Order: sequence, then structure tokens, then C-alpha cells
Amino acid sequence: MAVYHVIINDNTRDLPESNSNIIAVMKKLVEHYPDQHYVVDDMMGRLVFVRTDEIAQEIADKLDIAGPKPSSDSDNLMSSSIGAVFKMNSSTAGYTNGAIWDWLAKNG
Repeated sequence: MAVYHVIINDNTRDLPESNSNIIAVMKKLVEHYPDQHYVVDDMMGRLVFVRTDEIAQEIADKLDIAGPKPSSDSDNLMSSSIGAVFKMNSSTAGYTNGAIWDWLAKNG
């Protein structure tokens, strides 16, 4: 299995918390990858590690961060949540929370 780094940006910070893109994406994350993810909070949004056999596009589609999609009632594009998916390689470096390194060592 590969490990992917998912960045979920919150472009709805001024809306009530129940309308947050991050909450919607996190619900999908738990639904699709219940035991295969690790979440790191960040000032700009959320960083998530996901372990799966899928490709990045499949993860983005499941989390609804794959980009604009056609609106059902017009020709305009309706934006989905904002985010990106990156496949990680085995080369890592830095200093951060030990739990992150532990999860990557176990799942990477």
C-alpha cells in the first residue's frame, strides 16, 4: 500500500462550523478510510496521511476535492472542497510530532 499526503484547505472559515469544507471532507475521510488515516491540524486547513492501494485521483474523488464539477441546475461550475493529494515516497526528513513519525513508520 502507498501513503498519500492530503491537504484540505478551508475556504469557508467565515461560515458557521457546520458548513465548513473541512468537516465535510473529514466525514468522507472517516467513511472511506476509517482505519487508514492520520490527521494533523494546521493553521491553513488540515493535513492528512492516507494509506491505500488506490491512486491519488480516486482519493480526491472520494473526498470530493477533485476540483470543480458541473452544477445540476445550470451550466456554471460549482466548486467542490479545496484540496490536493500527493503520493509520498520513502524519503522523509524533518522534526515534528513523534506520533507522525510513528504512524509513517508503521504504515509507510
